[in-house]
Amino acid sequence: MELSIIDDKLQIEFSLKEQLLAVRFNKIWQIPLTHIIQVTTDLPPNDWKELRAPGSFVPGVIKAGTYYTDRGKEFWYVTKKK
Repeated sequence: MELSIIDDKLQIEFSLKEQLLAVRFNKIWQIPLTHIIQVTTDLPPNDWKELRAPGSFVPGVIKAGTYYTDRGKEFWYVTKKK
């Protein structure tokens, strides 16, 4: 995953592996910085109240994709290594 800031937008470029695991078919995302509410390097919360749609989850290995939680719609891409 490559991150960069271009014209007040966060640009995320996903590798093919990342696209497949997160069930996302757009290689490049551009998100206006004003739309980003929070960014963290904390481990994702692990509760049974979230709905994954679409995405991948293997406990202790990967959590990737779109998750609907009590906080709203979130995108996660977290691996055990990083």
